[in-house]
Amino acid sequence: AITGGLAGIILGTWIFAVMYPGLKNGILKKGYFGNITLPSMLKVNDWVVVVPAAALIVLLSYWIEKAGF
Repeated sequence: AITGGLAGIILGTWIFAVMYPGLKNGILKKGYFGNITLPSMLKVNDWVVVVPAAALIVLLSYWIEKAGF
C-alpha cells in the first residue's frame, strides 16, 4: 500500500507540474473571489458551521468504527 500510494503521489505531482502552465494561463486567471467561507456565504457566525460539522465528523467516525472499517 505504501509503494502504491507513493507512486500515485509522485505521478499526481508530475501531472500537476506538467499541466500547471496551462492552468496558470487559463482557469487560474478567471478571477480572485476573495476569502470565501461557508459561514460568510450563509451569513452566520463561524461557530454555527463549526459545531454541527464537528458533531457530524464525530458521528461519522463512530459509525465507521461500529461498522468495522
